Amino acid sequence: MSDVHWTRAAVLRLAVASLVLIGALFLFVFPTSAVLHQRSQLSDAEERLAVLREQTHRLDEQSERMQSDQEIERLARDRFNMVRPGEQAWAVVPAPTTTTTVAPPPPPPAPEDASLPAVP
Repeated sequence: MSDVHWTRAAVLRLAVASLVLIGALFLFVFPTSAVLHQRSQLSDAEERLAVLREQTHRLDEQSERMQSDQEIERLARDRFNMVRPGEQAWAVVPAPTTTTTVAPPPPPPAPEDASLPAVP
């Protein structure tokens, strides 16, 4: 086996190269992964924002409808069965359901076999 002797200059060059490599990792790789992660979070947040804006738009339209007398009357009649003075409220009651149980039909009689004797 041959003995490899490292000179101080070689060890110093190796140490400096290692430090440069570690520095490059900190300068380029880690920030790049952080930027990619932030882009992913940003696109998720933009999707949630779009959904919330659509919901806000629908709620604004519903709020405007709720300001009209016709909509208030419709909701009062539909949800609370309210009527105007002088009107009569009618309710349709479903017909009662009858539950009857039908017994299963009796089994057919067994054919009598001529080879067996009759039992009294």
